[in-house]
Amino acid sequence: MADKIPMPREFLAHPGEPILLFKFWINLYENYIFMKDSIRSVENKMTHEEKNRFLFSLLGLEGIRIFSAQPMASQISTANSKDFQK
Repeated sequence: MADKIPMPREFLAHPGEPILLFKFWINLYENYIFMKDSIRSVENKMTHEEKNRFLFSLLGLEGIRIFSAQPMASQISTANSKDFQK
């Protein structure tokens, strides 16, 4: 079942316009994580850090470049998804 949940596409794979506005894309990501976690057992739920690192991997190369230039970039493991909206 976990493999049947469609994963969101990278947000910003290259310079230019993103595939969606971030506020819509982050909702896709949060729904994906919710659905993925809902089928896991309690002891196998994703940790906050795992969710953040997964989010980071879906930003795409250009998204990662932009995020890495921000002061909070070194705090990826403790960032909240709301921090990505700043």
